Amino acid sequence: MYLKRKKLDHSSSIHLQLSLALLLLHVSFLLSAWGAAWQTTQDHRPITAVCQVLGAGLHWALLATFSWMAIEGLHLYLLLVRIFNIYVKRYLLKLALLGWGLPSVTMGVCAALRVYGPHRLEDDMNNSSTICWLSESSAGSEGWRSVCVSVLKYLTVHAYLGAVLLFNGVILLLIGRELLGAGPRAVQGRGRVCRDAVTLLGLSFVLGLPWGLALCSHGPLTHIATYLFTVLNGLQGVFLFMWVLALTCRRNQQAESSSNTQSTIKMGKLGAS
Repeated sequence: MYLKRKKLDHSSSIHLQLSLALLLLHVSFLLSAWGAAWQTTQDHRPITAVCQVLGAGLHWALLATFSWMAIEGLHLYLLLVRIFNIYVKRYLLKLALLGWGLPSVTMGVCAALRVYGPHRLEDDMNNSSTICWLSESSAGSEGWRSVCVSVLKYLTVHAYLGAVLLFNGVILLLIGRELLGAGPRAVQGRGRVCRDAVTLLGLSFVLGLPWGLALCSHGPLTHIATYLFTVLNGLQGVFLFMWVLALTCRRNQQAESSSNTQSTIKMGKLGAS
């Protein structure tokens, strides 16, 4: 029971870290667009350096968001799926080193290679915009450096996101099997099934599974996937807040119910005596 309670306390800290990563991601994205627009109007070396810093910040915040989504999945596995409780010394510190340290190391390597700068985005309608991001133009005119930027972008963004989504998807399936699988819980009525389905839906947003739409933004479903990706992931912080609020209210209700039960037992003992 002590280990379970400690893990529940850790859950709030992990939710907070993910919320902070999402906030930094949104702020850095807005700043990167502003920095790129500023550079196009004033093409000076100091402005170029600012865009490189903003591009590095955007990359770091994105990787931190992916990392904390993976940590959410790992923590849920240890909390809900794993049968035997285990104690990890300095659990939150190790998670923080993974969630913030790994993106910092990756960003440092990319910054040393000087791959950050203005990046041009184009759509099918030939509309374009520029942000501060991983940029082939900042890598110089050498062909191999352009290939290096493309490889880094694929490994640190697309492949990393795919690995996180695969891991969290498996975790969600395991949790779904625990909630909706055969057994005593499966015969408790339609209301319980609906509550479990809503729980899985909320967990899918906490685990960041709607980010998978970014990997589907190609072909005939490009526009639909892009709009859904923008709406759902733009509201991920809101969904996370609602999820934490629901868990907090439920925990308070359980604590109040337990307190009332203990009071009833004490009153019964007094009456019997």
